[in-house]
Amino acid sequence: APCRRDQPRGATRSMRRWIRAAPALSPAASARLSAMPSHINNGRRQPCPDAVSVARAMSPGVMMWSAIAGSALGLPAMFAVSALYYHLAGKFLGSDIRYGKWFAFAVWTSLPYVLTVLLMAFQVATSGGRLMLEQLSMTSLNYLLFNLPAGHPWAGLLGNLDVTMLLSIPLVVIGLRAWTGRSLSTCITIALLPYVVIYGVWAAVIQFA
Repeated sequence: APCRRDQPRGATRSMRRWIRAAPALSPAASARLSAMPSHINNGRRQPCPDAVSVARAMSPGVMMWSAIAGSALGLPAMFAVSALYYHLAGKFLGSDIRYGKWFAFAVWTSLPYVLTVLLMAFQVATSGGRLMLEQLSMTSLNYLLFNLPAGHPWAGLLGNLDVTMLLSIPLVVIGLRAWTGRSLSTCITIALLPYVVIYGVWAAVIQFA
């Protein structure tokens, strides 16, 4: 049953007098009165058990670990999509490399981001749950340069722009050139194209929405 937080003072005093008279009642009635919840028995406002459970479930530590778990579970999906893109790009360039090898290529070129996820886990483990969600990514442009609040329109985009991209893109260029034998400019174009399209469209939506 939901907790009744506000009770009339007169009713509370009457209840206390009734509880003091409990020894004159039957043992069964006294036992039932002594088992009353504390937030009713002492007439003070106490948090409902359901409210306490919800507050614990929404604590900063729980939310941060949930964010890290979501990032870790999303890595295979990110690898799969990246491998599909490289596979299609390889077909366009005349390469016959199979999808499985491109998946391994996507994992290899994403190692800087994997290290970022491990850094996030270490940061949460040593913070005592005192971090905000926007502070999780210590290598994002928003954390390093802009410090925009979570409600700002550009906070999401800048929070996803990560300096680890500066490490991943050269790895993609080196791998593409080694596997396809194409020119440096072609490999750079293929490596940058997803970022330009995704973040360019995102920025346009923010700017003109």
